[in-house]
This record gives sequence, C-alpha cells and structure tokens, in this order.
Amino acid sequence: VAWLQREVPRDAVVGDFGCGEARLAAQLPDRTVHSFDLVAINERVTPCNLADVPLPDGSLDVVVFCLALMGTDWPAFVAEAHRCLRPGGTCHIVEVESRFESLRAVAAQIEAMGFTKVLQRPGSFFVELRFRKARAGRRTG
Repeated sequence: VAWLQREVPRDAVVGDFGCGEARLAAQLPDRTVHSFDLVAINERVTPCNLADVPLPDGSLDVVVFCLALMGTDWPAFVAEAHRCLRPGGTCHIVEVESRFESLRAVAAQIEAMGFTKVLQRPGSFFVELRFRKARAGRRTG
C-alpha cells in the first residue's frame, strides 16, 4: 500500500492478483483496484482463476502479487498479469523469501515472459521483486 501511495500515480489502474480480503482496494478507496482471488470473501473480490482473469488485454498499469504465488502454477499467473498489463506496466511481487529455491531462477523465468527486472529487494523474511512489461510475452502452458 505504501509503495502504491508513494510511487504510483493516482489514476493508475491496479490489479490485485490473489487479493484475499481485497485490502488494497479497501485501503485505497480513491483508486481503481481490481481484486481477484479464487473465492470471493467479500463484495470487493472477483472470484476467478488467476491464470484467466476477466479483464481485456492491456487494461492495467500495475499488477500486485502479495503472498499470492503459491503452488506450481504461479508462472501461469504471471503470464496472465503480462497479458493484462499495458506496455511499460509494472508487476510488483512480494513473497516469503524461502518460497523459492532460487530467486535468480524465478527472476529469469519472469523475464523470459516479457518482463525486465527493475528491483529485487531482499528483507529479513520477505523479498520484493518489481518488473516492467518489456515486450509481448509468451504464454506458459
């Protein structure tokens, strides 16, 4: 939330992939935030598979994954984020650092989908990764 408030223009359209209770939308009521998760816990959440969200191509400026890249199908979620992002759009990921065996391999896999890494900030428990949509991506399957 702090990063969005500080660095992302107010008119940017945000997609919160794996939103849980849709706290981003609740904490940023003056912004356009599309909140997606497998189950609609409340009225702010659109239930769907994160590999197939109900948005047109190039409709988002920012996609956020916060503790949402669980399971082995996470590359399909990131590929869907790429589809939904406008050219130059930002994919912001925050995950438990131990979630991935190799952050270098994860970053390389995401870059192969058509992103350019612009930030990798490890913490004591979480890692923050940020990518910019660089080109047309390839779907994972």
